[in-house]
Amino acid sequence: MAYPKVTGSVVSKIIVVILGVAVIFALYIPSQIWIVEEGEQAECRFRMVSLYHAQSQYYVAHEQYADSLSQIMRFAESNPSYVQIVDSLAFIVSREDTSEGNKTKSTLRPYYTVPVTMDSLYRCPTHGTYYNIIPEEDGRFRIECPEVDGSEKLYTLLSLTIFEKSFFNHGWVDQNQSTSW
Repeated sequence: MAYPKVTGSVVSKIIVVILGVAVIFALYIPSQIWIVEEGEQAECRFRMVSLYHAQSQYYVAHEQYADSLSQIMRFAESNPSYVQIVDSLAFIVSREDTSEGNKTKSTLRPYYTVPVTMDSLYRCPTHGTYYNIIPEEDGRFRIECPEVDGSEKLYTLLSLTIFEKSFFNHGWVDQNQSTSW
C-alpha cells in the first residue's frame, strides 16, 4: 500500500528559503563588520606609533619636538630616510601575501587593504581625520586619535537600521611610548 505524498505549498517553501537566507545574512554581515572595525583599530594604532617614530626623528634633526602635525608633515616630505620608510611600507602593502613573501601566512600589517601614502599616515583610517599632537608640560607630547565615539548606518530596510558600524576612539601614544591600549 502506498502512502500519500506529502506536498507543501509553494509559498511555504519560498518563506523557508527566505528565512534561511535571512539567518545566514544576520550571522555573516555582523562578523564582517567586526573584522573591519578591529582592522581599522589596529591600523590606527599602527599609524600613531609610526607618527611617534616620525616625531622622534624630528627631535633628532631639530633637538625639539614638533608642536603640530604640519611640522612633521613638512619634515617627512623633506627627510629622505623617513620617505624611504614610508615607501617600504607602501611596497609591503602592495605585495600579495605569497609563500615567498610571507612565510608565516600572517598579515604583514594589521589593515593592509588601506593604501599607504605619505598623507594617509597622518590620518585615522576610519574617517580620514588628522591625528592630534597635544603638547604637554616640560616639552612632552601625546599623539591622539581624533575619532569620537559614534556609529554609521550600513544597512537599512524600510528606513529601519539593520546593521551599524560602530567606531570608537582608538587611543593615544605619548612620549614615553606609553599607550592607552
